[in-house]
Amino acid sequence: MLERWYLWPVPILQITDRNFNAWLQTHDFTRINYGLDLKWYNFTGRMDELDAVFQFGKNHQFSLAYQDPYFDRKKHFGVGFEVGYKNNREIGYLTQDDELLFAFASEGLSTEKIFFS
Repeated sequence: MLERWYLWPVPILQITDRNFNAWLQTHDFTRINYGLDLKWYNFTGRMDELDAVFQFGKNHQFSLAYQDPYFDRKKHFGVGFEVGYKNNREIGYLTQDDELLFAFASEGLSTEKIFFS
């Protein structure tokens, strides 16, 4: 008998700058993503996985993914899907004098993506 945890809440704390040193120059806490990635292994008791992401901060992401490794009785085929929404308010478009320049949308969003796979 193997005992294990099936529900894993994974915190999200991510800097949106190129690297940590670039963020240390500004200490801008509005450039941080935070949230929760909830992973549920053995969701229905057939070794399947459910993954839900709730991310806020500079970039938003809400997604749900499901994966069943054994779809048929002979355990040859698996099935999975992911559906979600991502957005952000700025995007880096040019590097000038070793500085990344951003295009910022004052109203609305710079990029918005709805995905299904």
